[in-house]
Amino acid sequence: MTVIKLDLGSSTLAFSKPGFFRVDIWAPDKPDIVANLEDPFPFASGSVDEIWTHHVLEHIHPHKLPFFASEAFRILKAGGLWAGGLDNFDTICLQYIQGKISFSETLSKIYGGSNQPWQEHKTHFNFSTLQDLFVKAGFKVSFEDSPGVIDGDYKTAWWFRWRAWKV
Repeated sequence: MTVIKLDLGSSTLAFSKPGFFRVDIWAPDKPDIVANLEDPFPFASGSVDEIWTHHVLEHIHPHKLPFFASEAFRILKAGGLWAGGLDNFDTICLQYIQGKISFSETLSKIYGGSNQPWQEHKTHFNFSTLQDLFVKAGFKVSFEDSPGVIDGDYKTAWWFRWRAWKV
């Protein structure tokens, strides 16, 4: 049985997850599959074992996020895993207000890269909005091992690591 693992929005090879097929919009980075992740995913329903998205969701237009999550759910096999990570917007704001990061660092985290339109951040998440995205798409989600968690409160994480299972 073939195991299919996808690194969605992997960008360059330097940032890709070993053992995963790289899927990205930017053809010059030579991903395994060139695809716009705001369109239907080019994979059959129930064909993928695992999806990895690291700092990708913030690059999806807000109105396209429910579709993106439903596509991830669609292509995963039963029991399949979607894992990844991204910044916690609440903590970015708090760090700036507390003087822990500079104004330019704050803007960089909020707006992201700007060399290409798809590198810009189009949305942000806090604990509630990220959890809501997964739950509405049908996933069971865990936020274990997120850096900066204080007393088990994932709302304090400076970025989220998640594991979401298709149940």
